Amino acid sequence: MIAIVILCFVTGIFLSAFFSGNETGFYRVTRLRLVMDGLKGDKVAKRLLWLTNNPSLFVATTLIGNNIANYLTSLAIVLGSRLVVGRPSLIVDILAPIALAPILFIYGESLPKRLFLKMPNYLLRKSGLLFMFFFGLLLPISSLLWTVGRMMEKLMGQSPVKVRLALARQELDEILQEGHDTGILQKGQRDLANSMFSCVNRPIREFVKPSARFLIKQVDPTPTQLKEFARRQKVGIVVYNDAAGASHYVKIIDLLIAESGTDSSTSSLIDVSDKEIHGSVLVKMQSGKQPIARVVDQQKKIVGFVTINDLSSGLFSR
Repeated sequence: MIAIVILCFVTGIFLSAFFSGNETGFYRVTRLRLVMDGLKGDKVAKRLLWLTNNPSLFVATTLIGNNIANYLTSLAIVLGSRLVVGRPSLIVDILAPIALAPILFIYGESLPKRLFLKMPNYLLRKSGLLFMFFFGLLLPISSLLWTVGRMMEKLMGQSPVKVRLALARQELDEILQEGHDTGILQKGQRDLANSMFSCVNRPIREFVKPSARFLIKQVDPTPTQLKEFARRQKVGIVVYNDAAGASHYVKIIDLLIAESGTDSSTSSLIDVSDKEIHGSVLVKMQSGKQPIARVVDQQKKIVGFVTINDLSSGLFSR
């Protein structure tokens, strides 16, 4: 019986320290570091990155884990006190947890939180596999809590995650302002950072231009028709369809310096979903070196076009 009490007590403190520390590390970890480690093939970093994109499930897991730890610790203290006294005693059941509270606070809460606060990336990656084990073990219960949270979000009209992001944005603004005040950041750098965080999460629909602005009606138009259309619309890129129905774009500057026809100057057009955000579309277009993209809805109907110049200029606007 004594061995069971000791095992429950040690397990409870360990679980309390584990989940409390991971919770602190989760909010302190550098997301960019996880992305870089994940690109290198680090499976633990990839799983942690997935959790950062699903914070509700992470919070539910730590909440359940901490409750289990508290239950085991309380059970061990009560059983241990009764073994010492020899009989149930209400006073002993109350005083024993109070007497052991400093140990629980130091080793189950304060110390692990401080360690994860100092070394979040290192300790999270070391404990990542064990946390994923508990995540899978507690998933049926955490999924239920996640469902309840989603229902509350619909009823109250505001996601707790969005509230935390708003608070994080406010803290970021304060950090940037302090950096500017101390001379670390120039005003232009601070303005650019603010514009980036304000812009990259905006829906791509806000940057869409009408199809008529770039799409010429003629099929397989001649260079003269392309240049005339670009002059009327005052654009540097024109989109057209060939006889097979495929869409292409041509840069007018390339057309002007091309030695013959439009074949040497045209490129295939890429599609992006109207559900995507500014940042992801900008990265996709930059990676593919695409100056223009067609925005389509779920039925693949054309919503409009976006240019990389418009997306980039949004980063520098106030």
